Amino acid sequence: MTPADAEPFVGRDSEMAELTAALDDALSGRGSLAVIAGEPGIGKTGISEAFELVANDRGARVLWGRCYEESGAPPYWPWVQAIRTYIRDIDEGLLLAEMGPGASDIAGIVPELREILADLPEPPPSDDPNAARFRLFDSIASFLRKASDRQPLVMLLEDLHAADGDSLLLLEFVARELSDTNLLIVGTYRDVELGRRHPLSRTLAELRRSSRFRRMLLRRLDRAAVAEFVASTLGATPPPGVAEAIFAETEGNPLFVTETLRLMRQEGRLSLEALQNFSPGDLPLPEGVREAIGRRLDGLSDTCNELLTVAAVMGRQFEFRHLASLTKDPPQGARPKLADDELADLLDEAIEARVLEETSAPGADYQFTHALIKETLTDEISITRRARLHARVALMLEELYGEDPGQHAAQLAFHFGEAENVLGSERLIRYSLIAGNHSLAAYAHEEALVHLQRGLSAKEGQQDDLETAELLHGLGRAKVMTLVIEQQDDGLRHLLRALNIFVDAGLIDQ
Repeated sequence: MTPADAEPFVGRDSEMAELTAALDDALSGRGSLAVIAGEPGIGKTGISEAFELVANDRGARVLWGRCYEESGAPPYWPWVQAIRTYIRDIDEGLLLAEMGPGASDIAGIVPELREILADLPEPPPSDDPNAARFRLFDSIASFLRKASDRQPLVMLLEDLHAADGDSLLLLEFVARELSDTNLLIVGTYRDVELGRRHPLSRTLAELRRSSRFRRMLLRRLDRAAVAEFVASTLGATPPPGVAEAIFAETEGNPLFVTETLRLMRQEGRLSLEALQNFSPGDLPLPEGVREAIGRRLDGLSDTCNELLTVAAVMGRQFEFRHLASLTKDPPQGARPKLADDELADLLDEAIEARVLEETSAPGADYQFTHALIKETLTDEISITRRARLHARVALMLEELYGEDPGQHAAQLAFHFGEAENVLGSERLIRYSLIAGNHSLAAYAHEEALVHLQRGLSAKEGQQDDLETAELLHGLGRAKVMTLVIEQQDDGLRHLLRALNIFVDAGLIDQ
């Protein structure tokens, strides 16, 4: 995943040593879980990518899973990404041996498995959804154990602050099974986004009970590291005062340092000759990281910026075909209207500026190099224009997946929700119901609550009908399954209301 022109990797020797020690333990059959915390732009992805190279050199196989930072991802998304990557190039017989009877359960969240294992039976029926979810979790944990027996595994789970609650519960489950495995899990998260009630806070409290858990807090780079960063970027030792001035102004935030040096290069100030007469006032320093990103985007063509705005509304990761569909037939008078070759050239322009990077993540061809770049682009759009862009994305995805939305229903519900003022609530409700039922079928009760509650909220003010009853039925089941007394009581009231609607309509079976 690391690009050839990646920024210098400096100032993280102690953290890399700790990760390497955890890897050595995993290679010796003592698996563990490490989490890397820090503010935006502090270098969490950078150290993960650098560690990937170390793990590969030691003979481990690295699997990536990135949590989706907007609504719309299927349940267990980071785990699905990692498992999809693993099964892409493995022998069918070997895969079946590693997954064993649990393959049927895992196929419930990774449907591609049924394309590889054609004769896979359906999982045994269960009247207890919590027992069925336990079976799914146990199947995944058992598979990872057997797979790591054959070749040590490193799972890199990015942006855990954005993980759905069910993915976090699965992480807690797998973490308990790590002690005698060749599996190392490394997670990253933004600690500034964690309040006391954040789901990840509860998960971290649970994980801390294990002796196989370690947490690393990435701090800003010190003076020496910034000086090394500048020298590596410049290719020579900078004149006195340059690195010190950059450190003083950026306070050692790696993303801020990177953006400052990038701006200096763009303005022709980053060369030994240009730096001979340097003074701190020469720094082209923006007031914050978002402004720094904005200035990077200013260096791109107007057409490229418009394209990136559309891509940002789609999400941090996106597929070429989806973007091409949107740009081949834009609204009348809107730009860009592009052929595939023109689109590819503009994407290359963004890659060269390190705004985008190509990715091998399942279901994506490109991703923004940092979440803050995507957020900067979307924050610059007016509410009205953003809703219209979401409407375009929603209608495009519906054309692709509307007949059989399946695991794409959550994505459709998200975009139709963001475009509710433009397109109305009808399809938001429809896809929220489908997404909620899909989550229930995958035993992702926490995620089902989100979808079904959103659908029910969109029905507010409308007359009760069968769709209302179905939403109430699903929401009631999800709440009862949470095992929280208050939620269960609320869930029973939802089920009773659904029952009354079905009875009034004469639908006794429902």
